[in-house]
This record gives sequence, C-alpha cells and structure tokens, in this order.
Amino acid sequence: MITELIDLNAPQQLSVINDAKSEVDIHGRGTGKSYIIGWEINKIVREMPRSITAITGRTFGQVLTRTLPSTLKFLEKLGYEKDKDFIIGGKPLKKLGFKEPYEKVTKYENFISFANGTGFLILSQERKGSARGPNLDREIVDEALTLNKKRYDEEVSPANRGNEEHFGFKSPKRISQHHGFRYVSSMPYTREQMWLLDYGNYYKEEAGIQIFDIWNRIIKLQLQLIEACKAGDKRLYKDIWNEVVRQKKKMSPFVSKDGILFTLANAFDNIQNLGMSYIVREYDKQTLLTFMVEILNWIIDQIEDCYYSLDSQTHIYYDAYNDDCIFQPGSSPPFNRKVYHLVKIK
Repeated sequence: MITELIDLNAPQQLSVINDAKSEVDIHGRGTGKSYIIGWEINKIVREMPRSITAITGRTFGQVLTRTLPSTLKFLEKLGYEKDKDFIIGGKPLKKLGFKEPYEKVTKYENFISFANGTGFLILSQERKGSARGPNLDREIVDEALTLNKKRYDEEVSPANRGNEEHFGFKSPKRISQHHGFRYVSSMPYTREQMWLLDYGNYYKEEAGIQIFDIWNRIIKLQLQLIEACKAGDKRLYKDIWNEVVRQKKKMSPFVSKDGILFTLANAFDNIQNLGMSYIVREYDKQTLLTFMVEILNWIIDQIEDCYYSLDSQTHIYYDAYNDDCIFQPGSSPPFNRKVYHLVKIK
C-alpha cells in the first residue's frame, strides 16, 4: 500500500513510462538515481517473484552507504516495511511466511530477501572473484563508471542466465525485463569509462539525433542560466530557459531496436526538489570542471593546451567514505575556473 504521494521528476517518469528491457542512465548528482533503482526493485519484486537480481558496486560501502539508503527510503514510500516485507543480510524467515528464490542461496550476508522469495544479491569488486554468485535473472549496477568493466564481464554478466521456464521464452507469461540490465552512473570522464556512452550511439544510428552534441549545448546554456540567475536578470534567465527546453525537444528519448533506453540528466532535471539555490551554491563552491562533470553531467569532449590529459591514476581519486569522484591537481595546473577557456564545448 502506497503511504504517500509519489512525485517523480522528468528522468524518473521517462524510465517508468518507457519500461525498456535494459536501461543506461547517465545522470549527474542530485537527479534521484537511487529512486530509479528503488522503482526497479519494486518492479522486479512484483513481476519476477523468487528471482535473483545482482546489485553490483565497486565496493560494498558504495552500495550500502550510497545506493541503499535512498533506495530503501523510496521503497518505504511505496509501502514496503523493513523486517516485515523484506530483510537485509539474513536468511528468509519461514515462520514469517518468507519464500526462497528458485536458485539456491547459501550465504545471506549480503543479500536482501523479500517475502515473496525475490532476492537481491549485493556484489562488490573489492576482491577479485568476490562478484561471482548464483544464476541471475537481472543486473543492476550503481555508479557503473567505477567498475572494472573487463572483470564485470567475466564474473557477473555470464551469470545472468537461467529460469527461462519461469520468466523467459519457456514461460507462458514472459517478462520482458528478464535477463536485462540497468546501469546507473555519473558521467564517465576517462577513456576506460567511455563504454557507457557507447550505449547512446543508437540515437544517431537509428534516428539521426546527435544526442551528445545537443546535450553539451544544453550544458553551455545552463551555465549561462546560472550566471543570469546570479545577476538577477530575469528576462535573460527566461529566454535561456526557453532555449534549453527547445534544445531538449531535439533529443526525443526513445528505446533502441535492441530494447535499450539511454538517458542523460542533471540537477536541472530535478530542480523542483533541489531548488535553483542548490545549483548556484555548488557552482560557487566547486571547481568548474568538477561542477560541470559531477553536477551538470557534462561530456568531456577535449581539453586543449593542458600539460596533461585527464588520467584516472594521476588526476582522479574517490572519496574513501562515499566514492565521490574528486579531481585533484596533482602536478598539473589546478582545475579551476581558469580552465574554462581551454575547454571545447560543442
């Protein structure tokens, strides 16, 4: 039973309405990515009872401290109660009527069990081989840009198999999301992470939409929006906002022929919950490069005339507590607002 009104922002509505087999969401901070995962979990529980879905992160800490809290908060809004409708890290309690998944589970330490037998296995890449598990029915990855893609493809993806008689082509009621995936991530910024953006190439191939060029054009307009807001120029702010809306209409999100929905979003898409003050505050507080990538979800096209290109070992590290991306100066010039004129924005 839903306990309160559910108010979804535009990216969240897009995900729910399209209901694609697989989805890749490249969203900046503050867009409600964890709520999208919450809706995904709810849908899996209702449509694939007794299935097992993997929730994979770079570390257990990333999933437990960043993904799950907001996700569980959303599930509570949908009426789920912890220790009644689901339990975390414990064996399903038969005395409470909990069923078990079709696939046998031997360890429940990092497992979320729902009463109808649906399970979610939390996997981590902290140690090689630790991401191996039982046969899976679906994959969820949070902050996919932080993964070792090669290891993920070797350990997790091959396990997304089985149970065709219950949910797949052998079932009288086939579930379209069975054996699909959802990758949720902030914007990739190194060469090793760009595989995530490849999922969006179908926009150009199938509909002639230059989605990445249009998106960066929107980011450039949104930077001007922030300056207009800070200057108190309401007329200019309105004109730029209308142009942003016009540009977004050119993107026309749709599901590919292979059943994949690729979406881009940033804090402006959740402005009704964040407020413009949040965006202005982060703009003033962060370096321009960090703000553009982490908050505005800007696609790094190229940085000219810098001493070094962005390197994940030299210029980038992750916060030990919450896995936030942090750009560090290292031996190169500080990444501050002076870099702006060096950045090519299409």
